[in-house]
Amino acid sequence: MRQYKALIQPILFFVIPVLLYAAILLVRIPYAWTQGFQRYSFVAFVLVVLLYYGCFRLPGRSRFLAGLALTMILFGLTLSYKWSSGFSDNGVIGGLIPYKDGKNYYVGAQMLLNGSYIRADGLQAAWRPLSASLLASILFLTGQNLQLTIAILTGLTALCCFLAAYGMLPQLGPLPTAFFASLLFFWIQGFVGYALSEIPGFALGCLGFLFLWRAAASLRISDLVLGLVLLIIAVSARAGAFFVFPMLVLWAGWAFRGGERFSYRMIGIALLTVLVTIVAVNAIFPRLVVAAGGVANGNFAFAIYGQVKGGSGWHSALAELNTSNPSVIYRAAWQFFLAHPFSLVIGIAKSYRDVFWPNGLGLFPFIPLGPTRWYDTALWFVTLILLFAGFYDALKRDRGPHATLLAAGLIGISLSIPFLPPIDGGARFYASTMAFFLALPAYAVNVWRAPAQAAPELLPSRPLEALATVLLLLTLVLPPLLRVTRDPVLVTAPACPDGQLPYVIELDPRSYVNIVPDGVSACGGLPNVCSSDFVANGTEKSIDDFFQALMEVSGSSQEVTHLVPAVNLIDDKFHYFIGPAARFEAAGSNHLLAGCAVEIRTDNQRIYQVESSRGVERP
Repeated sequence: MRQYKALIQPILFFVIPVLLYAAILLVRIPYAWTQGFQRYSFVAFVLVVLLYYGCFRLPGRSRFLAGLALTMILFGLTLSYKWSSGFSDNGVIGGLIPYKDGKNYYVGAQMLLNGSYIRADGLQAAWRPLSASLLASILFLTGQNLQLTIAILTGLTALCCFLAAYGMLPQLGPLPTAFFASLLFFWIQGFVGYALSEIPGFALGCLGFLFLWRAAASLRISDLVLGLVLLIIAVSARAGAFFVFPMLVLWAGWAFRGGERFSYRMIGIALLTVLVTIVAVNAIFPRLVVAAGGVANGNFAFAIYGQVKGGSGWHSALAELNTSNPSVIYRAAWQFFLAHPFSLVIGIAKSYRDVFWPNGLGLFPFIPLGPTRWYDTALWFVTLILLFAGFYDALKRDRGPHATLLAAGLIGISLSIPFLPPIDGGARFYASTMAFFLALPAYAVNVWRAPAQAAPELLPSRPLEALATVLLLLTLVLPPLLRVTRDPVLVTAPACPDGQLPYVIELDPRSYVNIVPDGVSACGGLPNVCSSDFVANGTEKSIDDFFQALMEVSGSSQEVTHLVPAVNLIDDKFHYFIGPAARFEAAGSNHLLAGCAVEIRTDNQRIYQVESSRGVERP
């Protein structure tokens, strides 16, 4: 009986939080109730810290169950808001459909699922194929159900976020761990529900941080190697603070030195791990999934150009050079630097200012881009002081493996700031290494207390290693197999009248949004979004002609309007297809729909307004 209890209890500790998470997403919670979970607020932050503190003070394994359940509830409520409100901005449409940057990764994933390489014609997925690859794997496992895929990605992110915090509990105690868990949640909160590279970068980065933190306690080489591998994949999935790796190599030599002053053997092991993994995921892996001509992290050229131009931002490369070719942009940046070297100094100074100043671009989640209140600024200031206090204490007083790990992380992030200017995207570049940055303020809270006694590990190794293995397989192994084993669908273009364009698309389950006129039928939760909610919760409606076109098409009809993102199998190009929902029902069980559409062009996207449709047989 005890054996069954020992086996079943750990499983239930995962199953119960997952069931709570699923229940939140399945029950249509009015978005007026969940609106407070879409962004940071001072009251919400204090409440979450107190809730985590209460969870971590519970005895035994119950603190794990309570903490994970709280995390899954927080992430579930954040996602529930988007799904029930029909929220739209420059990253998502109707709470679900990827837009702009997110669209690029979704398109890349669709290409792999169609048996094709990711195109290298400026698509962001070609620059960061790891994000599109993980998305493709989960889409494959869910039968290309986008809504379920987003739910799984969010759940995995919540799990990794919680594990990163919970792993620190033996060394830091309940209050610092609660502070760290809250910082992690509110930092990633704004990205929940999007098909963006920040999500896999943050999740893998948290898991990598956890293994490195465990390595500092266990001094196991396996923890060190796995932590470095996961962190490199995270930084490659969401390009970030790459200078953390030389600092972590040096840290490994210090932390694993034993009775020596320095362990050059461990430096060699860590350095070899870093170099081999970087080559594997940034040079070899892209050749397996990206078409010829793709450049890994090719958008880095845009950031460099903006920096040498005095911190003008990545858009200046497009505006001034009229090209997206990284080689051309690098050459232009170098030539400008030779003529105006001091301009780069100005760009670097602006980057450090933006990171450590309460201007909405910094790394702490307390300062929104809009109006701020004094207590938000006060919380930012206190956390910043804690960051530097923790760094000082780690180097001057503690100097233990955990403290120096955090110090090494902060130094690496600081050295990377000139190459990751916040003007180009705020704090999102640091998603993969945020755990290192946010752990230092929590560590500083801990040093105000009496030093804690040594405590046993709270997390067993095997489940964590199994989780890491699954994520590595989904990111690196399954996507190339999908591209090789899935044959492209060969189709024949239907004949269309003048002024209309042919299309053949595959309709995936739960990968669409229905915009429902008020009073026509039930709405208020995906896939059925109320038309009034769609308009009211569209943040870009006054500036984005794409969203304006969607409002015009849906608002001019008294029928349910169907909006679906899909690759036109005729020319292998991505479009948004829109039209009366009845026209999309002809696909039937075969999921292939053909017909003719009128193209609506906007500044950023193309919309195909469906005029006719019929189901076609799969070849």
